[in-house]
Amino acid sequence: MDEPHVTEKIIENMIAFAREHWGVEYSREDAREAATNLLGVCSLLLKWDAEDRARAAAVGYSSRVSLPIPGLRLGTSSWSSPDWVGPFYPPGTAPERFIEHYVTVYDTVEVDATYYRMPTRANVEAWRSRTPEGFTFALKTPGLITHEKALVDVGDDMARFLDVITGLGSRLGAVLLQFPYFNKQAWMPTVAEWPRLTGGPTADFAYVRFLGDRKKIEELTKTWEKTVIDRSAVIADWVPVVRGTVDNGVYVHAYFNNHFAGHAPESLELFKRLWREGRAPR
Repeated sequence: MDEPHVTEKIIENMIAFAREHWGVEYSREDAREAATNLLGVCSLLLKWDAEDRARAAAVGYSSRVSLPIPGLRLGTSSWSSPDWVGPFYPPGTAPERFIEHYVTVYDTVEVDATYYRMPTRANVEAWRSRTPEGFTFALKTPGLITHEKALVDVGDDMARFLDVITGLGSRLGAVLLQFPYFNKQAWMPTVAEWPRLTGGPTADFAYVRFLGDRKKIEELTKTWEKTVIDRSAVIADWVPVVRGTVDNGVYVHAYFNNHFAGHAPESLELFKRLWREGRAPR
């Protein structure tokens, strides 16, 4: 793969961004490497996506299967919460059987575990073999890459990560790169501001995460079996935005975290209900 073109403007923006939001002083050399790595990661993912679509077409299978809501995948961030036994998983379900029930309800999941540790081929094979065709995983890039090294000198790490996760084949739905700054929600635009600020979709897919205020909700609860904060107004604001995105031919992946309202599956089900109703709750 050719080295991506990194302009001086990208380098200047990388230095300013790292200083302001990460508290990191990049040299021009480090900024160039970080920007090159980021663009390289994007190039690798685009290349994998093109190859995956070609493989799928060759065998007559599309990873964009028929979905309950066409063009929209809805899931939760992780499936491993023991607090879901009862309200979501049948009583008595053992942790190793959680995924078997999860895939009967939802068609995608965001995997948080890959942020904390590089997955192994055995991990990936287990995920692939225990889920049906049409199910997809969205994997968080290891924190070693995005946080500890902040994209500096990560070429080998990223190549190893991508090499392992391609073992998911058509079940690899998305790869998430989450940086420290993007966990700080004070700067985030409102949902109404996004179309104006972004100028509309820049790709044929979108990735939406319903995260919530971790500190605030953990002052209320440390268990995740029920909703403890009413976020229905927030979800109602997002429904028309997501619908408009899907209607414009953009494929959407959306994931709900327990910290959004207290119980991710319940938040997801509320989104689905408001989507069906096509209106805000009264």
